[in-house]
Amino acid sequence: MHDSTDRESTSMNTDCSQYDYIGFLYPIHAFNTPKPMVDFARQLPVAVDKQRAFIVKVSGEPFSPNAASSKILMGILNEKGYRLFF
Repeated sequence: MHDSTDRESTSMNTDCSQYDYIGFLYPIHAFNTPKPMVDFARQLPVAVDKQRAFIVKVSGEPFSPNAASSKILMGILNEKGYRLFF
């Protein structure tokens, strides 16, 4: 598990091969996915056996630009072969 108090550490355990589903939950930050979540997704290996992924995001505002906040994360996961579902 990544210790959030250790800001200098960039090594994360990203072996998700044993899981059928991988969830990404985050607060929307400046109409985008927070950088630590994007960094984590970039370190993920290619999906194994068509693994599925889902995204849950929360926001305190009802602004429609928040709907596009997952665009970068969705692109990364699609490139790695994760099957997103909504």
